[in-house]
Amino acid sequence: MGPQNSNVEFARRLAEANLARGAFERAYRTFLRVLAAAPDDLSALVDCGTAAERAAEQAHSESTRQRWLRAAAEQFARVGEVHASVRSGARAETAFRHALELDPKSDVAGAYADLLAEMGRLSEAEPLFRRALALQPNSTRILNNLATTLADLGRDGEAEALFRRVLDLDPGVSEAEYALSSGRLMRLCYRSDVSTESLFEAHRNWGSELTARQSDSAQPFPNPCDPDRPLRIGYVSPDFRQHSTVHFFETLLARHDRSRFETFCYAEVAEPDAATRRGIPHARGSRPS
Repeated sequence: MGPQNSNVEFARRLAEANLARGAFERAYRTFLRVLAAAPDDLSALVDCGTAAERAAEQAHSESTRQRWLRAAAEQFARVGEVHASVRSGARAETAFRHALELDPKSDVAGAYADLLAEMGRLSEAEPLFRRALALQPNSTRILNNLATTLADLGRDGEAEALFRRVLDLDPGVSEAEYALSSGRLMRLCYRSDVSTESLFEAHRNWGSELTARQSDSAQPFPNPCDPDRPLRIGYVSPDFRQHSTVHFFETLLARHDRSRFETFCYAEVAEPDAATRRGIPHARGSRPS
């Protein structure tokens, strides 16, 4: 054991001894020394939060009590973050909930909402996102995640208004830009109240808008303008791998008139798998991009 590890272990034992004998403030400050060297140490985080919580119980003024409660909430929020990082959802939720009980104004509400949304508990996540947003009304991360949650709940109008607000604050947020363009079209595909004709029209309108935006910067193609020659079409996707999209896409390619169209598929994947290497049936060519 090196000198630094020895010092950390000594500080841990000293902090635990102070906690056991009721010297909570001293224990808290010593646990902070341990966490400075090992910030993800769950045992030290829990004990540090517990020391602060006990110090709050012994406080002689309300302001001091609130200060200790905020300190305890900060440590339990970190406990939740560490558990969430290793996908231990139940333990993360317990820690986040306790942090909010200690300090209702804690910004942990956003992390707690993210966890619930990831777990598919969207209706529970929404009020927590709104709680976090009340504390940070211009946070593009919270706005974007709330909008995504509302979209997943089928409340597209509310979601799109929030996505636009995100882009007003920061035009570079790609998730919001996607959600208002092709992401919106994808969501329409899952709605039972949208007719086939309306769905087609929405896709065509978006294509027209996209073409109009790019027309000024588009360079002319040197291809021969022969209307009778086969048209080459390239498809680029990160889903040209072992993914459900491949099975749907095979049907699309099979419906192309091969005398009029030559199709090529470009797999934009980090790790090509067996499906990528096999290629997409009915395409003239398939390759990693």
